[in-house]
Amino acid sequence: MKQYKLGDYYDISSNEKTIVSKAEKNGYQDQYFHKEDIKWKVLYQDEEAKKMLIIAEKPTEQEITLQGSIGYDNGIEELHRICREITGREEARSLTREDIEKSRYWEDKTGMQAKLIFGEDDDYYNWLATQSKGYWSNSTYFRMFDVGGGTVGASTLYYSSSGAYGNSIAVRPVIEVDIEN
Repeated sequence: MKQYKLGDYYDISSNEKTIVSKAEKNGYQDQYFHKEDIKWKVLYQDEEAKKMLIIAEKPTEQEITLQGSIGYDNGIEELHRICREITGREEARSLTREDIEKSRYWEDKTGMQAKLIFGEDDDYYNWLATQSKGYWSNSTYFRMFDVGGGTVGASTLYYSSSGAYGNSIAVRPVIEVDIEN
């Protein structure tokens, strides 16, 4: 069996599908997507769990807009679904903040993991299927985490005091696969 290491390509074939994100799920409007040819790379391995996480080499070309409380409420589910649809892989899902934390990219002396997550020149922008909620100046804000400009940040989708906001960003599919012995 082939042994994989950090940054290796991992080949998976995919199927054609028509993809729609409905306004009632994203809070913005009906959005249409097409399948993309995804190249996969190994992001990290968990030897103890005998699993590895493979990541799309780069974010998708297409972006999805999430907006307002509807986008916040359905964001995680919709990002996972769009990743499954774009890749044609039932086991695909969206990259999460937890995936980035598990990669421990800051300990990788080669910088390969950081390049896989943030891009060669910190130029990747994509949603993370992780929510955030907080309070500021007598208002509650609702956010979805994202990657942009070499950092993990968050886009505000809704302020209780002033209403809906939206952002249009790419998705980043990942798949957890078993490590073969």
